[in-house]
Amino acid sequence: MMSNIQFIELFDLYFQSVVTVLSYYSADKAEVEDWTQEVFVTVWEKRDKIDPKHPGVKGYILRIARNHALYKLRRKRSDFGREERDMDTLISPIHSVEELIHERELTHAYEDALKQVSPRTREAFLLSRHKGLTYKQIAVRMGISPKTVENQIGHVLKVLRSELHEYRT
Repeated sequence: MMSNIQFIELFDLYFQSVVTVLSYYSADKAEVEDWTQEVFVTVWEKRDKIDPKHPGVKGYILRIARNHALYKLRRKRSDFGREERDMDTLISPIHSVEELIHERELTHAYEDALKQVSPRTREAFLLSRHKGLTYKQIAVRMGISPKTVENQIGHVLKVLRSELHEYRT
């Protein structure tokens, strides 16, 4: 296990290298600073697995940095795509009164279908579909297993398919 002093030494020794690697992935200085801090938080969290005297420790830390940057960029791209889709639905005009009525009916039918499942099952579904959380994140938040989350969401989808079948195109 790495001591506090050894961690500080690693930080001092590899800080600039981590900044350099992360700079390849972002030109935003503030973002690179945030990522650098997050990388070293990860190093700290994995301190019991890291031998600071191992010859490959620098490569390991730089790999953490690279993976962190790629994760953040994928996440940013995913969030941007979701925001873009949300904006498209917000600004898409409703072309007729019939479409408006159909949309309201569908919304009410969706809400009514969700009321048919237990509050905990509904919560798991909404965290997944409306908040974008993973099954693992939902499981941790709700204090249940990821498999239970999967089963609950599957149950909600089954209810929705059954109740909303007439709205399918």
